Amino acid sequence: MAAQAGVASNELAGSMNTFRRVGRTRRWIPEFATDDGKFRSVIIHATLGYIFRAEKVPADITTDREYLKELASDRQAWVEAIADGRLDEHWQQMEQYIAAIRGCGGFMQLIGAVAYRAYRLRWHDKDIAGSLAMTTESVRAIRLRLLKYAERLGFPTYERRKDVTTAAVHELIGAMWSQRATVDLIAAIIGRSCPFVRHSLRVQGLYVRRKRPSPLSDLERRRARARRGRRAWRERQFLKTVAWG
Repeated sequence: MAAQAGVASNELAGSMNTFRRVGRTRRWIPEFATDDGKFRSVIIHATLGYIFRAEKVPADITTDREYLKELASDRQAWVEAIADGRLDEHWQQMEQYIAAIRGCGGFMQLIGAVAYRAYRLRWHDKDIAGSLAMTTESVRAIRLRLLKYAERLGFPTYERRKDVTTAAVHELIGAMWSQRATVDLIAAIIGRSCPFVRHSLRVQGLYVRRKRPSPLSDLERRRARARRGRRAWRERQFLKTVAWG
């Protein structure tokens, strides 16, 4: 076929590559990240959370970025003073994260860099971690922190899935199960997988493992049981008389 098309076989083999989608898919780009005002607000509130931690944020706090950067730098200096010389596992793991904050020039700059790369440039977490000299887990933790603050502010994040299971589907599964329908039959009717049906039944407290009906009659089952018993008896006799002497 390649010869008929006028293409050399080695050219065809060299062109058969697997193409991978580049960048984070739009499904996982939160809606607030496309609005500059909301994007900036989330960064500011995440920085305030880093500065004050569990303490209440003062009502008269200014949101001037240079002022917040200064407060975040003071907080960072306090964290570094605690971590200096500590040998326990927690602070050893935090060392790379602290170095990443220092390398970006501060906490606000770091989360801004992560958010911009993830949501504007659509980089994957692994690529972001490599560019900022930090772990993938730290990048993911920062993204989750930003999403948490966006939800607190009432900003839209991810678009709701269109295939979210409604309560009516779970009620239908429970009704069919109570009518002695099997998991396979329920899954075929509603167009979902068997594990999904079992999970729904477990959540509703209805799932009990049922014995499948045997295709053998009672007489055939008794004969099969007798054959297994005779086979086990012959094996024991063999062990007694031959193998064990």
